[in-house]
Amino acid sequence: STKPRLLVVSNRLPLTAKRVSGRWRGERSSGGLVAAMAPLMAGTRGLWLGWPGDSLPGEPEGRARLMAEWEKEHGYVAVEIPPKVSRSFYEGYANDTLW
Repeated sequence: STKPRLLVVSNRLPLTAKRVSGRWRGERSSGGLVAAMAPLMAGTRGLWLGWPGDSLPGEPEGRARLMAEWEKEHGYVAVEIPPKVSRSFYEGYANDTLW
């Protein structure tokens, strides 16, 4: 039998895209959701959709390779959010309304 596939949609992905010394890399995002969901993701070949946490310009090819690697290896699918929208959501709605 085929196991159902878990789909997680959250504000942030479990990894955050960062440019360090001119190269893109991923760093683990903070928060308890990542720790709680990791075993479930592994057990269900899950997909996790969210923002990769960056809004930095520069070397789009390297960033695209990193996003493709995350999807293939971890099932993390980056959803692009313009910097102004992301900032307004987090600093406005999320902090003022949700928590």
